[in-house]
Amino acid sequence: MAEGLTLRGLASGGIDISDGLAADLGDLLTQSGCGATVYLERLPLSPALRALDDPDRRRAFALAGGDDNELCFTVPPPQRAMLESRWRGDR
Repeated sequence: MAEGLTLRGLASGGIDISDGLAADLGDLLTQSGCGATVYLERLPLSPALRALDDPDRRRAFALAGGDDNELCFTVPPPQRAMLESRWRGDR
């Protein structure tokens, strides 16, 4: 919740991940007219998902699983430093 509040005035778009990252990111990009790069190795994974031995299944669940209580958002490049400052608590 706290991270979400730091997005006020900085994020140009956002969505909760309820239909899976791939679907919700696609919706966000369509609406915003932006593009994205997804770094699979940086996705937050639950301990249960990390425990899967099959990397293809782990990747599929990470991209298509829903109700993850995560936010997907866009921040214009000039606002990135301000967002990172807020997350560090510099405000």
